[in-house]
Amino acid sequence: MRRIFAAVGLVVVLLAAWWGWALSDVHALAAAAREGDAATVMRRVDLPALTRSLAGQIAKAWLEENPQFKTLPPAARTFVGGAGAGAVARALQAMLTPDIVTAVLAGNAPGAGPPAAWRMPPLEDALRGGAALLSRTGFDGPLSFVVGLADAEGRYAARFRLSGGVWKLSGVDAPEAVGARLLHEVASRIGAQAGGG
Repeated sequence: MRRIFAAVGLVVVLLAAWWGWALSDVHALAAAAREGDAATVMRRVDLPALTRSLAGQIAKAWLEENPQFKTLPPAARTFVGGAGAGAVARALQAMLTPDIVTAVLAGNAPGAGPPAAWRMPPLEDALRGGAALLSRTGFDGPLSFVVGLADAEGRYAARFRLSGGVWKLSGVDAPEAVGARLLHEVASRIGAQAGGG
């Protein structure tokens, strides 16, 4: 019986250490964003994964705003959505600069670029509240950690993946209204690029 209690205790300690490690890395990212340290922020962000995350949400918003595509068979909708996500990802790559990513995570969206459309609550807001922190953070896989945030527009989920010994920001699930605003921001930039080319 003592061995069972010891084994359970060991599992609890290991899970707490795993959660603490992820939380410590999230805290380091939030602190770097608050201080405006873009170089440190970018070392803790998986930019290609973040770009794919946002591109997918923007492509979904595009499909929602274009009801004519809803009559397509599911495979065709997937193809159209994938093509849209590819174009959006290319536009986002040029827009998600270190300064902009840092500003978004700090909650200080500047007046130009995607953050004008995407005003996310500061990441460090999710790290306050003691015991409430447990309800806002958790794992959705052994190498995937999620931090929940909310504001008047709805709920956000900052997603982290373990990569190279660091929990890196790999995606943000934003409310639908934010995805729609990002869609219009990206569309205007793609249109301007097409018109200028």
